[in-house]
Amino acid sequence: MNVDSQTTLRELRIPMKHASNIRRMLRFLACHRLACLAVILTTIPLVLIIVPGEFTYPWTDETGELNAWKLRSNDLRQRAHDNHKEEFGHRATTLTVFEHGWPRPFLARVVICNCNDRGVTRSRSQAKLRVKSWFLYWGGSRFIPVSWSNYDNWPFHSDDWIIDVWGTLIDLLVAAAIVVFVGGFTYWWFRNRSGRFWTFQLRDMLLLMTFVAVGLGVYAYHHHARIREGLAPATKAPGFSLHDGHMTAGQDYCGPEWIRKLAGNRYFPQPFHHVTRVYIRDNGQWSDCYHELLNFPYLETLHSGVEIPVTAMKSLQQCKSLKHLALNFNSSPKQSPILTMGVDQLKLLEQLQLESIQLYGEQIKPRHVEQLASIPSIRRILLHGADVNEEQAMQIRQRFPTLKIIIQTDWERLFSSG
Repeated sequence: MNVDSQTTLRELRIPMKHASNIRRMLRFLACHRLACLAVILTTIPLVLIIVPGEFTYPWTDETGELNAWKLRSNDLRQRAHDNHKEEFGHRATTLTVFEHGWPRPFLARVVICNCNDRGVTRSRSQAKLRVKSWFLYWGGSRFIPVSWSNYDNWPFHSDDWIIDVWGTLIDLLVAAAIVVFVGGFTYWWFRNRSGRFWTFQLRDMLLLMTFVAVGLGVYAYHHHARIREGLAPATKAPGFSLHDGHMTAGQDYCGPEWIRKLAGNRYFPQPFHHVTRVYIRDNGQWSDCYHELLNFPYLETLHSGVEIPVTAMKSLQQCKSLKHLALNFNSSPKQSPILTMGVDQLKLLEQLQLESIQLYGEQIKPRHVEQLASIPSIRRILLHGADVNEEQAMQIRQRFPTLKIIIQTDWERLFSSG
């Protein structure tokens, strides 16, 4: 090879090297743009999940264990009422508390509406997106709002507020971790495709099939559960009757919290709605009613208006999700053709894995509360109109320090005595 040929090859290598660098740069920019797009598409739903708040009722012992945040939220509500009454001489007309954050609430704020105390009346804002209700015959509003389309749900205004520093840090870390993972995974995924961004490869098919299979599996599981519960294929109202009115069932959302927040209302993700509470009015059809409970895998709360038949305990033992039980002993004992669990047989409830129990009626004595207190799984006992005073409850608390006993005010007895 002569000198001219070697010179020509060296001259050709230089442009080829530059072309290779240009291709790598274009591939990097393409991956970078795709990763940025994935980050943007992930950030938008995260903002809709974390930032807008949700309307909350006052937290009570009947809704579950009151943690530090729930107590602070209740204190905020009461403080806002007290401050308004101190300033204007009356409580706020419409006071709403919104709680923000996922997976942990980081902000609670008060919004006061329909008050003309400062010369200006602030009305509630309306959601921009609404869906016509499919259970108008049951009650409620004509339209179901999408929470994140409502101005009041965004933290742009408040009359009072509290913030949880740890909740803020946790929410930020979780959101940042999700965004970084999605962006990094997208960049890595397309970078290893040798420049063939829009070709469909075997690993793409496997990944797609995995996501589809998981999604269909979750949907099929909840759909079959709803068919057993009688909630599908026809959609039912949040509350409905069974067995000629002897039983009333209530459904609620049982899916991931982030899906509910992203949907904007707990009524929208219908595939995740299941029966969580049941009220049995009487023992007219007790066998059918208690057998029906076996069709409710998400049943958490059972309220019985009469004494539970002893034979029905077998059905209750198969309700693995049952955690809360309410029993009514207001009526005087009656002769019944079926053997029922009277107030002196409460020890039978140790066959169930209950966390809390509510008792109604003057038949409840301190010895009955002690029977329930000795059941290891029970953490809370709520008493309504029971023949138990605070001093007697304190003695039981001293014997069972991990147990919470709450004596509720019997308003019916209080007003009737007056």
